[in-house]
Amino acid sequence: MSLKNQNDAAMIMELFNDIMCLNQVFLINKNSGICAYFWSNNNYHQNLKNLDDILSTIFEFGTRINAQATINNIKCGSYYHIAIADGHYFRIAVVQSKKPSLLFRFKIQRLLKSIEAELKGSKKEVSLNIESFNKIESIIQDELYLSLLLAYKINYDYENSDKLLEHDTTDVLKIANILIQEYKSPFFFIPILVREISEKMDITFEQILHSVVDLQKLNIIEPIKIQQTYVSPSKKQFELIERSADYINPKKLVAFIETRTPIEREIFFFTLVRRKKIVSPPIKVEDVAIRIESVKSARKNLEDLKKKVKSALKKKDFEIIKILYREAIRIACYWNLAENLKFFINVRRLVKIEENKKKLEQFKARAENAQNAGHANQASHYFSLASEVAYLLYHLGDIEIYDDLCVLAKQKNQIIKL
Repeated sequence: MSLKNQNDAAMIMELFNDIMCLNQVFLINKNSGICAYFWSNNNYHQNLKNLDDILSTIFEFGTRINAQATINNIKCGSYYHIAIADGHYFRIAVVQSKKPSLLFRFKIQRLLKSIEAELKGSKKEVSLNIESFNKIESIIQDELYLSLLLAYKINYDYENSDKLLEHDTTDVLKIANILIQEYKSPFFFIPILVREISEKMDITFEQILHSVVDLQKLNIIEPIKIQQTYVSPSKKQFELIERSADYINPKKLVAFIETRTPIEREIFFFTLVRRKKIVSPPIKVEDVAIRIESVKSARKNLEDLKKKVKSALKKKDFEIIKILYREAIRIACYWNLAENLKFFINVRRLVKIEENKKKLEQFKARAENAQNAGHANQASHYFSLASEVAYLLYHLGDIEIYDDLCVLAKQKNQIIKL
């Protein structure tokens, strides 16, 4: 899937926070311990000490446990969360600055299945070459919507200017132009564009996303790859490659290494030096999705869950809805039935709106009480928390909250001035 597919807008909405917190993706051959693929967010500052800690955590996982989950979430230090999944031939590890959502974790599982299906036959051989790397990169780009993290440029000489008026995209394009002028840069980033539009316009995230999709389809905006510096391997690195001929083809690998960025080469040689076989404990068979025997049966289970969710929604039993939502996610992701998830994702969104509305009222009441009591700092704190909740509600699609958002921001600023 790509950003050009408008039917995926609802799914991307649910996954947006996960995507924005992506730092790195590692794909490691379990037999050789060599990193077959590495992706990093260009916006994220690379720290080799942090990368060393992360890779150590990835390799250590599984050495001290008897069984693992389908998707494992591990905390690394005080900042990183690593989602790890093991396949037959590869281990995938996705590093984020937040705990990955359930939907995102199972998306990683599906990503690993897609990669192994594409690279079948790579059990013994790492198959590190430009062709296999590009195949992996294409799958990861599609499954994790990485196009949202790319830099975009505006084609000012576009031929479809007459079609632009047919779409509600002129305001989005206007903000993108302002960003380019303010930052004095030839490109802009989607996350910053979303933030700016949310603060300045009465428009939902889904509407912003659809506008971005339209602009792409009209070739008015297009992603660009920021240029990197590529160099040949050093003599020491070349000798290391020659000594690893039992795992890799040296000539093919040198050609491959020459196309990689410095940080990608660093990761590769780190794992090539270690050559540590991945210990992969068996997966606990505790998931209802694994026990289901066919796609037909999985669809039937999802229909049954839908009926239960509708019943719980009438009773406003939000805790039951959360449990049913988690079960639906597991089944749909395991059996590749993402199209059946839209109902559950929308209901989960409605539940989040109801829960956050209660939070908003609580914070507003505390802020007003503190203001009436003359506690300016406390009032400012609660108005700030209320603003954050209102901002979240706005992103969840509660358009009616926009006026509240403006009022809360004004009240907070007035108190700060006092």
